[in-house]
Amino acid sequence: MRTDQAATSEPVDGEAAYRELCERARRVYRLRHVQAISTWDRMTKMPPGAAKARAQAQAALEGLILEIEERDDPDLLLRRATAATPEGETNLALMRRDRALRKNFTEEDAQELARLSRESHDAWMRARQDNDWSVFAPAFGRLLAFKKDRAERLGRAMGLTAYDVMLDEHDRGLTTQHVKTMFASVVHWLPELRRKARASVPGTGPDEWLSRPVEAQERLCRHVMSALGFDFDRGRFDESVHPFTGGVPEDVRVTTRYEENDWTSALKGVVHETGHALYQGHLPEDHRGLPVGEPCSAAVHEAQAILYERQLLPRRSTLTWLCGELSDGAPGEGEVSFERLHRHFRRVTDGRVRVAADEVSYGLHIILRTDVELALFEDRLEATDVPDFWRERVRELFGHEPGEQAEDGPMQDIHWSHGMFGYFPSYLYGSIIAAQLFSTFLKDHASFDVDASEGRFGALSDWLETRVWSQGARYTTAQLVERATGRPLDDAAYRSHLEMRFLKEDRI
Repeated sequence: MRTDQAATSEPVDGEAAYRELCERARRVYRLRHVQAISTWDRMTKMPPGAAKARAQAQAALEGLILEIEERDDPDLLLRRATAATPEGETNLALMRRDRALRKNFTEEDAQELARLSRESHDAWMRARQDNDWSVFAPAFGRLLAFKKDRAERLGRAMGLTAYDVMLDEHDRGLTTQHVKTMFASVVHWLPELRRKARASVPGTGPDEWLSRPVEAQERLCRHVMSALGFDFDRGRFDESVHPFTGGVPEDVRVTTRYEENDWTSALKGVVHETGHALYQGHLPEDHRGLPVGEPCSAAVHEAQAILYERQLLPRRSTLTWLCGELSDGAPGEGEVSFERLHRHFRRVTDGRVRVAADEVSYGLHIILRTDVELALFEDRLEATDVPDFWRERVRELFGHEPGEQAEDGPMQDIHWSHGMFGYFPSYLYGSIIAAQLFSTFLKDHASFDVDASEGRFGALSDWLETRVWSQGARYTTAQLVERATGRPLDDAAYRSHLEMRFLKEDRI
């Protein structure tokens, strides 16, 4: 007579079940390597006529990945599996979490989300062209209702609010209450700091000095990437319509776009993406393909990019080195005044467009969008009324009238057209985390500015690799930051950084 154990083919050995789960995850990781490079090629080098065939090929590969993930009843393996190490226990916990989320989102759900997202994105493109939110609102409302319904359903099972579910998707353990508390603290001081910064930072004069041929910009970008530690033997640098970092840790792909009348735009984009790339390329090698080997969260990933772009690049010591490289003419061509470049990085504008916003205004952009999302998910706002809510909050946060064009208002970002709710907070959390990490690093390395002025940045990457990059997803964001800095995450270092950079010119 067969036992229940034999009837279900459930493994006797819990560690064997764990090894099977790990081997399956690593196989999926290798296939996702191919998928990632195919996506990079589609966004950079693929000829337009190949689009249909590429979409079919990538869909077939995704189907194969799903088949492997679902093979031999993974629920049985997860129930039986045991691990002998703390990292293994964390892997198992994350595998079980991911499985629970998947089971609450059916194949029918996925198909419906894809349909609603396409419909919403198409409406968003028409609405932007017509500068008319009412063209977007019906499709957006249907997508929002779908996302809220699924989030509420999952939230009931997990003991979370609907917006908690949206946040947790991008940042494990982050809650609505934490976001509200943190952002309320920032709102208490940031609008006034921005007002003072706008009044105190002088202009840079005529902008002719910002013009530079694309070829010279590319040489400069590559030179700076190398100095920051990007490994061109395990990565590429290319041009794309929108800057992004892709690929896998063993083969990281970075792109930027160029503006001939402002070479600093490409450079800032490259330094930002290099921060992402350094994190991606230094995730724990022993856990590649496993949950522990993944990035900690969207906020921590963004923090690495912001640390390099906004903490390091505009620092007086770094700009001193950069001006020297420009004056030599080798990578860039043409001398640039340090004073002019330093003022340029400290310029504070009217800040109507998020992606072009200065460092001070950027945080308010994220708070604005988070306020909209919270109001939508807490049923205080309907999709049709977003523009009115937006205008009111712009006046309160920025102290000026909102712009009248689509690119100035709530249609300027693509996120909502794809139902990407709960991601915006990670941008501001990234700035807050970056400031706390960098301030702690500077306390540990008092002579770093001397090194930076001479183009030596290795101490920073070594410190980050030890404290952040090599930790992968072992900890939640809050745990990781506290372990790395010795104190809980708060906005104190972020506020101090902005005050020193924008209100005390002689400091940083």
